[in-house]
Amino acid sequence: MQVRDGASSNDVVFVCSVTAPGYQLVRNEKYPEIVDDFRKSFRLLESMKPDIFLAAHGNFFSLTDKRKKLAAKPATNPFLNAAEFREYVASSRKQFEQQLADEIAKVQK
Repeated sequence: MQVRDGASSNDVVFVCSVTAPGYQLVRNEKYPEIVDDFRKSFRLLESMKPDIFLAAHGNFFSLTDKRKKLAAKPATNPFLNAAEFREYVASSRKQFEQQLADEIAKVQK
């Protein structure tokens, strides 16, 4: 979505979660498309170029630190950080792919 802050307009993305701990990725009979759906989500997120990244959990986007920075320097906006979103998505995808590889290795034993 777009938000206005005074005269400026910024693209914002809200992410619920793209982590998979606790989910069965391999041979999941109740959700056989789980891997494809996660990868589809990653592709969609990777295509986005938001100025501001927000998420369901404050720790996903360093909310506490940003609030402190904003309180210390109200003229700056620590939420404007386009690189942060790309780093979050890349890190989440890497964790997902590692979890998938680990599950595949266990099944192949």
